[in-house]
Amino acid sequence: MGKSRLIRDFLTPFSDRSLILAGQCYPGGRDIPYYPIVQALRTILSKEARDKAEREETSQGKEATKNMTSIICASLPRLPRFSAEVWLAEAARLLPDLHTIYAGLPPPSRCEPEESRTRLFEALSRVVCGLANVSRFVGHPAPMILFLDDIHWADDATLAWLGYLGQQVRGRPLLVIGTYRTEEVEAVDWLRHTLSVHGVLAELKLAELGLSSVLELIRFFIGGRAEGEDAAAVAFAGRLTEATGGNPFFLLETLKALTEAGRLPGNLEDVQDFPLPGTVQEALEERIRYLSPQALQTLEAGAVLGLSFGFEPVELVAGLSEIEAMAGLDELVHRQLLEETPPGYRFHHELTRRTVETVMRPIHHQLLHRRAGRALAELQIDQPAEIARHFEIGTDARSALDYYRLAEQRAEALFAWKEAEEYQGRMLALIDQLDPSRSDPEYLHERGQILANRAHLHFLRGRLAERDADLSALAALAEASGDAALLLQALIHRVRYLNLDSQYEQAIEAAGESLDLADRLHDQVAHARLLAQVGFAHYFLGHPHQAIAALESALMAGAGADPEMRGRILHILGYVYFHLGDFVRSLTYQQEAYGCHQAIADHNRVAWDGLDIGALYLELGQCAEARRWLDESLALARRIGARPAEAYGLTQLGCWELHQGNYLTAADVFRESLQLQQELHCEHGQVAAEEGIGLALYHLGDLDRARQWLGQAAARARSIGHLRRAAEALVGLGLVNIAADQMDTARNCLREAVQMARVSKCQESLSVGLTALAMVERHSGDLARAQAYADEAVRIAQEGTLPACEMWGQMELGLALLAQGEPAAALQHTEQAVLLTSRAHEAWIGTEEVYRAHARVLDALGRREAADECRQRAWSIVEAKAGGIADLALRQHYLHSRSGMD
Repeated sequence: MGKSRLIRDFLTPFSDRSLILAGQCYPGGRDIPYYPIVQALRTILSKEARDKAEREETSQGKEATKNMTSIICASLPRLPRFSAEVWLAEAARLLPDLHTIYAGLPPPSRCEPEESRTRLFEALSRVVCGLANVSRFVGHPAPMILFLDDIHWADDATLAWLGYLGQQVRGRPLLVIGTYRTEEVEAVDWLRHTLSVHGVLAELKLAELGLSSVLELIRFFIGGRAEGEDAAAVAFAGRLTEATGGNPFFLLETLKALTEAGRLPGNLEDVQDFPLPGTVQEALEERIRYLSPQALQTLEAGAVLGLSFGFEPVELVAGLSEIEAMAGLDELVHRQLLEETPPGYRFHHELTRRTVETVMRPIHHQLLHRRAGRALAELQIDQPAEIARHFEIGTDARSALDYYRLAEQRAEALFAWKEAEEYQGRMLALIDQLDPSRSDPEYLHERGQILANRAHLHFLRGRLAERDADLSALAALAEASGDAALLLQALIHRVRYLNLDSQYEQAIEAAGESLDLADRLHDQVAHARLLAQVGFAHYFLGHPHQAIAALESALMAGAGADPEMRGRILHILGYVYFHLGDFVRSLTYQQEAYGCHQAIADHNRVAWDGLDIGALYLELGQCAEARRWLDESLALARRIGARPAEAYGLTQLGCWELHQGNYLTAADVFRESLQLQQELHCEHGQVAAEEGIGLALYHLGDLDRARQWLGQAAARARSIGHLRRAAEALVGLGLVNIAADQMDTARNCLREAVQMARVSKCQESLSVGLTALAMVERHSGDLARAQAYADEAVRIAQEGTLPACEMWGQMELGLALLAQGEPAAALQHTEQAVLLTSRAHEAWIGTEEVYRAHARVLDALGRREAADECRQRAWSIVEAKAGGIADLALRQHYLHSRSGMD
């Protein structure tokens, strides 16, 4: 009559034609991440299910094995794997049985929490969709059905995964059914909205039963099949409908109670009142009153255990013998208070369970919960959060604390951050009970560690106010206790979050104070961590030399012995030298970091290192080698489901296309990267993608949109203090304004870019900014200043390894000398620029501009034939680039924009 019964009746005809997986949610399950998903999948993946199916197939023959679940269980291990090993390994976090089915699975990849949760979502989706495909593979026409009952009680991780799965079910042989109570609709609002957006939501609301349906139900209970309308039955149906509001469950429970009390069947006119004067609880209490003592004892033990429970736990909690417990369960099933759902039992409705708990005496209730905690622990049932809850209600705070700690670790490993925070809150409350005076050193440090861990989880979820509250509580705890070690930990966390909040100068100042304390405590690990944070801050502030000093000191202070920390520090050092324009040294550091991360099988970091190695080869003009590294590393990021690394890889791939002069392709790849960066809320990544789009549009001649994208990139870079990216975006804006003949605006942008580059010692930005300023002054007629800017730009490029910067600087220096009437002096510079085209790239200026500039110098020297050859070479480069633009209108616009250039 209710939603669950309705769905079960709906599913019955499909049992022989479809694979049906069912999971049940219940209130206590909100503390167990992914519980209904695991419950559903284990029915098909467990070794016991497969062994049973294989025995049935052997003893009865294939034709007799008609149960769809048995067929799939028996077939699954012999079918081709429906997912790559990396996804099976991720899914095995929740489904250890996969290790039995697929021997030799690798361990899950190590990733940052933000991306690892997505990888787990993807792995579970692939398992479910893979099972659906297996169902079709063995010749069963109906789609696989995943049924999750009472999802309003599901944990947040399960609801988030269902939203993720909703993006992938279209077109697959898979039907997902979930039920929820209308009064609990707020719990599933987000999921309903998400599924609706993706166009995969269909809802059926069960309305209250009307008078005619209630009358039919009454006739079923009294065995009446009279034709026509019975006045007494109609009147009774009206009273019952008014009392229960037509709620199917309330109706059924009331009619069952009346029947067990002997009032039905009987004279319906005599039934003027009901066992519940407005409350179902009273109806249930009326039914429970008729139970035998052993049945009541069993029912109370089951109510404490939860909506579903096994035989062994309820036997231990009830304190009965096997025979007594079985007799009690049989009576409860007979009276329809429980239903047998192998391998255990289940209450027909959560309201029944709650009613049983409500009527218990408080001391008796606490005792049963303590017994439940001990029983589940003794049986080694892997539900630490549930065990902790029992001990907490049972007032065993020490045991509850221990199991909540295990539950927190499990939740964090599964990236169920909200659940982990809830466990941390309960742990803090328990410690307050155990150590109200805050004087026990053990509890003091545990309290501090919980606050620090919870602050980190708040940060991952973007809840900065809650993070800061926990950090303040940690600092206050450390100060009040006078514990120096706890104070040091509080200071380290403060420095870290100042950096992550882009408050780099404050981070450096706080780290200085913390280093003194670390030295007094002789804590080398803390000393190294603080130095690494100092280096991180100086890098973003544009203080590369201070960053290098801090990072190298961190390596010497103890971080060098740990491959993971050494690899990360070397990776940052590589960025610092990239910033300085020393690409060769940067490459050396990135290659060493790559080796460190390979040694510890950190595939996520290997992907990041490989992408940076590819980017460095690109800057060094080794384009083929760069593309190999970028392709392999991007493929690795996608294979392991590392979305941040994938987004970064797309940015670097866009840079490769930009450097090759494939401007339209570059813009498309940058847009793909930008979409991912926005989903990941990565500000630095968004700046790089926006800058790339702007430069590509500038080369395509779309100046208005280029100005918009580059301005957006510059503003975002300023807001996060990323001076290198801000300077690059401003140089791009300068080029756009030069092309638009807005020299004053261009000059302002470029002067700001040069100033930023000088302050941050970013040699590439400084060189290109000076060259662009030389172009502005040449167009404005200040040729001496143009020559001075270009000369400095060339010198800076030559001091580093910046062939593209030197090419542009040599070209502009030659044009400045030509404008001053010195074509012979100009020739040596434009000739050098032409020679550098083989090592340079097309990101800042196209190499066709170099050939055109050289042609102008040759014309001035009277070498017409050589000048014509250069112009022809320039136009060939333009036509080759235009060949990559499929859209005819865009191609013509690009060719027109290039034809009018000097």
